Amino acid sequence: MSTRPADGSRVAVIALGFVYQVLATVLFVVALPYVLVRTLRYPAEMRERMGWSRATARSQHRPWWVHGASLGELQGVSGFLEHAAIAPEQALVTVLSVSARKQVGARLGGYRAVHAPLDFWFCLLPFFLRQRPRGLVVVETEIWPGWITAAAIAGIPVAVVSGRISDRNWSRIARWRWLYGPFCANLTAVASQTAVDAERWRRLGARNVAVTGNLKYRVPLDRSDAAPDMARATSGGSGARWIFVTGSLRRGEEAVIEVSRGLLASRIDVVLAPRHPKEIDHWKRACAASAVPVVLRSDLDESTPSLAQHGWDSGQDSARALLIDRHGELGAWYHLAAAAFVGGTLDGRGGHSLFEPASAGCPTAFGPSIENVRDVAEALLQSGGGTQIRNARELADWALSLRREDARREAQSVAALRTARELATSGTRTIEFLEKAGLDVTPREGSTGK
Repeated sequence: MSTRPADGSRVAVIALGFVYQVLATVLFVVALPYVLVRTLRYPAEMRERMGWSRATARSQHRPWWVHGASLGELQGVSGFLEHAAIAPEQALVTVLSVSARKQVGARLGGYRAVHAPLDFWFCLLPFFLRQRPRGLVVVETEIWPGWITAAAIAGIPVAVVSGRISDRNWSRIARWRWLYGPFCANLTAVASQTAVDAERWRRLGARNVAVTGNLKYRVPLDRSDAAPDMARATSGGSGARWIFVTGSLRRGEEAVIEVSRGLLASRIDVVLAPRHPKEIDHWKRACAASAVPVVLRSDLDESTPSLAQHGWDSGQDSARALLIDRHGELGAWYHLAAAAFVGGTLDGRGGHSLFEPASAGCPTAFGPSIENVRDVAEALLQSGGGTQIRNARELADWALSLRREDARREAQSVAALRTARELATSGTRTIEFLEKAGLDVTPREGSTGK
């Protein structure tokens, strides 16, 4: 079933796009001094943004243009490319942020990647002439009128995958629905993350919208299958350590340190992982103020996260606290944890990744602020793999109850992993939806969506 935008919608978006480009050109002239300075400082970057980079020289294939704004969206780009039958020579990945441009090669392997063209006609024209894209796939929330207009003129489909409009963005975007409407109506398909996101896209004017999930969610089989056994090994059985991980802690959540002091008294080892390693001095001072002695991860020589390898063997009577000051280790600690709490949920920031501990088969607690992770939070609450707490006191009660009731902890572990695996099928659902919408993207042979 093809759901290409009607001719009337295409004409409307081209007309509105013309007016947009007139105004955008005026804005560009005003900003020209800044553009010139940046071009002199970063010539390679600006060639890409102006659509003239050598990296975008015409290839023999008409590539899919796949866009992810920053590092976070690159996970969704990777998920899409993993499930779609798009070879590296048949795709061009664009990003907006400089940090994403630096890392995209390492994260996406052989796929070509450049800075996205600026939303001006004189940047898009050379980009389209050199690339001749066969379609545009945008990850999450990018709505660029110039891009959509150019795609309408070229007669190519535009799809949004992992479509998301956060509460904060919606309060701003909703005021401009009259402007976004014609452009969103010209989208071929919107594969949204949640029902809330889907309704917002419809209110913006998108017509072909479905809930398919978040492409960031993937469970590596070699690690996820082992996760329940690893969790059981630390669940307080015969001589085993019981480890509680608090991940992605943010300023304003220092009450978790008080919880840690109580857990240590109950012979529960605690791993404290701040969201930003640069704030490690703040957390060291906070631990000292709460009389919680900690060992810095950087003070230990071993590269593999394991309390036993650090001399915290099962025969040791007292529990200890480890403060993580290294980047990239949190996921490994979730696999060793008996239970975990995810930060950014007690301080009103909207929460950080709940999927990561769930995919490790780790019972997960989180606070009331879940705006950024609502899909995973609701799924975990429904399955029983997650628990929502209102304050630090409830967090302590939850952790201690799991310490006493191993069967309950084990049931939550299994539920968390099952939930993560279900969420990780979003890739298959997304590709199937795009196929029905008329986009020539098929699942890779043998793809399971996990």
